[in-house]
Parts: sequence; C-alpha cells; structure tokens
Amino acid sequence: MKRRPYLATLGSGLVGGCLSSVPDLGDDDATNVTSSALAPPENWSDEVVAEESFDRSATPICVDGEDRNGRIESNPDGTIADHHFFDDSATDRYGVRGRIEFDGPGSHMETVRATFERSDGERVIESRSLFRRSRETYLFEIVTTEGNADAVDRYTLAEPDGGTSGPGPTVEDGSTLVEKGWGQLGTADGDPVYGAAVTLRNATEAKTGDAGVVVEALLEDGTVVFNDSAGAELEPGETHTFYFPYLRCDPGAITETVVRHWLLSRV
Repeated sequence: MKRRPYLATLGSGLVGGCLSSVPDLGDDDATNVTSSALAPPENWSDEVVAEESFDRSATPICVDGEDRNGRIESNPDGTIADHHFFDDSATDRYGVRGRIEFDGPGSHMETVRATFERSDGERVIESRSLFRRSRETYLFEIVTTEGNADAVDRYTLAEPDGGTSGPGPTVEDGSTLVEKGWGQLGTADGDPVYGAAVTLRNATEAKTGDAGVVVEALLEDGTVVFNDSAGAELEPGETHTFYFPYLRCDPGAITETVVRHWLLSRV
C-alpha cells in the first residue's frame, strides 16, 4: 500500500487545513466562482469533515494496476480505451480503473458496469455513473469490498450504451452556489483526504426542495478525472456543504473544477 508519495504533487496552495480555490477555464453550462482564496464556513473544518463524511474508504487508492483477465462488452456510445485491475489489500478494497473516450459532445448520464468473477463461481457486479456533459474523455474507477480480491479470476466491463436524460434541471434553478473548493478536506485513518467541497443555498423564500450538485475535476489536457454527484433536502434559505473525496493519488494535478447545481421543489 502506497499512500504518501502523492503528497509531493501538491503545491503549497493546496496543502493545509482549509481549501484553496481552483481557477475556472470557462464553461457555458457551469457556474464559476472566481474568489482567489476561499474562506470556508466553520463546518469545513478537518475535524467535522473527518467525523461526519469519511471513513477508511475515503483514503486514496495508490496501489499499482495489474492484469486480471479483463475483457470488454462493446456498446456504441463510448469506448473503454484502457483498463486495469487493482487490489488495495490494506483496506480490503479492489476494483478496476480505466479511461472512456466518447465520440462528440453529449449531455446525459452514462453508466459503466463491472462484473468480477471469482474462482468459487460467485459474481460481484458493481457500476459507476458518469454525468457526461460536453466532454470527450473520462477516467473512471469502480470499487468494491465484496468478497476476496485474490479469488477474482477475471472481470468484464460493459461500455456505456448511452443515456436518455440529463444530470438535472437547468443550472441554478432555485439554488445558489455559495462556495466551492479543491484541497484537503480532512483526515481519515490518520491520512489526509483531498477532494472537492461545494456549498449550496436554497435561494427560494418559501419552497423546501431537493438540492442536487454534480462536480467535475479536470486535468490540464481536459480529461475528466473525477465526476460525482450528491443531493440533500434544503429548507428555504438553508445552506448545505457537500464533500467529494478524491480516491486518486494526484490531487495537485487538478487545474479546473466545474459545478452544476439545481433545486427540485417539493410539492
């Protein structure tokens, strides 16, 4: 298990107990926060994040990939360009990572499915959803703790077969982006945890609603290396901070974050 080396990739602006902002390179479908240094609310403290949001599984997975008889079930909407198996034995996690290349822009949810076949005949099926939005290359990671990784003889990846709905209503419908940041969120099992934090407010005066947010983190070449979503019920005027741990070992390589958010009113 190798956790420590990734810390060296972080610049001084990202190390420490608070989050640093990440420059936005522009996106017509995203809300950009241009503050040069975030002033996180009190509940962004390392202690609260670690206690309320994380457990051991939030620590990065830094083990090397390996061959494990992987194959792909092809579908027309996306191509899995590469993939490998990994076994994080220190935390009993294993799974598969890879890269998906899409043909042209899109705006819907894509799902990658992995089936892990074990020597005892049992099968473990996991999936990962990507909220695709006018991007062409995504990195994905499918993680599971089911069964023993040593017993996995082979795995099968099912490529995305296209989506029929978008990741949510029009951006900013009923919600306001208060702050967003990328940096150290807290600690888990004694190790630092990096990722994104997003604070939304119910901008309506009278409607309780279900707030939703999608976060993307991009490398310099435009590859989406992190894509996740979350939701929470918010009363009128209420704010909520969403935390998105980053399980890869290169948090300092992120150059842009894109946030989309909305509020679905409850009837």
